[in-house]
Amino acid sequence: MLLFVLLLMNLAASFVFILAPTHFRTSSLSKFYRAYLLPGPFFSDKSIVNNYRFSVRWKVNGVWSDPVNPAMDHFNEYHKTLWPAYLYQSRFERSLYQGAFFKTRDSVHQKEASEFRPLIEYLKTKHVGNGDSLKIVFTRKAARNFEVKLDTLLVIVE
Repeated sequence: MLLFVLLLMNLAASFVFILAPTHFRTSSLSKFYRAYLLPGPFFSDKSIVNNYRFSVRWKVNGVWSDPVNPAMDHFNEYHKTLWPAYLYQSRFERSLYQGAFFKTRDSVHQKEASEFRPLIEYLKTKHVGNGDSLKIVFTRKAARNFEVKLDTLLVIVE
């Protein structure tokens, strides 16, 4: 019975946050609830229209590896195993590359920006290992008016 009451309270609170998201936005209880208990995700139109992707490759003995997206790989592993460590790893890696890219997107000297140093060092220690070189590619897939365009926004070779 208690579980049923809690479920009804959760559904009622969810409807409040989904239908009137601007109310109660600043309280810490609201932030916690939206981050951890609110069912979803409910995507905004902007995130559906523009989809940013990240891939990394490394060269060992003159041969480039296949491109991988570590954050997406960990996210997929989480869905296969439901082990939370994979989800946290995915969020961390995504925050590294999105933070670096979106902070420097309008910079003329984007490739040399200091925001990319932590990302590059992390990739070298965690994924590349004994690789000779590192290649990072950021792409954007934009869907508008039933047309999809894929643009390479940035390539970094280290």
